[in-house]
Amino acid sequence: MATDRDQLEGFTKFISEYDFDLTTGKLDLSSFTSNLSYCLAIDRQQQPPHPRNMFEALRECLEQAKTHIKAGTPGLANEPVRDWRPEMAQMYPNGQTTTIHLASLLFVFEAWIFSIGQMIPDRATDRGRAYLAWPRSEWYLTNTFLQRFHSQVWDVLRREDLKTARDKNFSSSEAMSVAKTSGVAFGTAADQLKMRNQGFTLALKRVDHAIAEGFPLEAIAICESLVSACLHHFLESVGGSRPPESFARLIDHFRRTGDKAQSYPGNLVDDIDAWRRKRNDAVHRFVATNPARIAESQEAFLERAGITAIKGREACAALLDWFQYESFFFLKTEFDLPGPTLN
Repeated sequence: MATDRDQLEGFTKFISEYDFDLTTGKLDLSSFTSNLSYCLAIDRQQQPPHPRNMFEALRECLEQAKTHIKAGTPGLANEPVRDWRPEMAQMYPNGQTTTIHLASLLFVFEAWIFSIGQMIPDRATDRGRAYLAWPRSEWYLTNTFLQRFHSQVWDVLRREDLKTARDKNFSSSEAMSVAKTSGVAFGTAADQLKMRNQGFTLALKRVDHAIAEGFPLEAIAICESLVSACLHHFLESVGGSRPPESFARLIDHFRRTGDKAQSYPGNLVDDIDAWRRKRNDAVHRFVATNPARIAESQEAFLERAGITAIKGREACAALLDWFQYESFFFLKTEFDLPGPTLN
């Protein structure tokens, strides 16, 4: 016969490996609220909030967020539980569960988990302002359960974002980051990013046109502007100091801040810096050309400048690809909470 200690060890192992199965596109709320309630009961040795109260808190969060959630977005639903058995009745009465679609959960999960914490009178008040900072550091099960939920939610949302961003012409994760830092609505942030990304695309087309028409200096100038814009956006998004205006100093500043990148493009930055020197050479050579010899040197100049423009275009395209991927990670999703590290 299993002892209470065996049962606790079994439940601890269960929670430490818990899979919320979010790849279905939904969260099983009946399972979530019941297991969180068990975690709180064990950690606190007190009566936890009832799952029904957690449901009501979620409904309130959805009501408050309805102006941000597009009409027709799937939300709450009641569904039959597959392979239901009588011993599952406490978690799934009548063989039914309630789910919430991730498209709606995205807008409310932080506020919802925070509101659950407000039901706990002995919650932590010294672990920061993060939405999952309210469990006391010694509440191992609750912390583990919520940290796993947080990680799995963002893993799924980011994967979905990566799949759909090209068609939408913006990253939902980046839009959430802009909305939070700028204090604007998600839709407003999304519109801003669409315009920026459309500008990037049009600028590349302008580079192609300038190269094709034999205007390499114009192409080079646009390439420099595009590279600078990407580096500026990255540095501002990771919360660094105000980026410098000088092209050389901007590249150097990016190098020193590269550890904040999800994937630092070291070789590409070296190529861009080498291209910067070629760019300088092309511009200075044109300015320094003796007016009396412009005609005879024009062909040679255009050939060298054209090569520089083409290399710049290649560097821009590569940097834009890197930047678009990096933008999925501008939204901070990890928290440095005081207390022991969770496994």
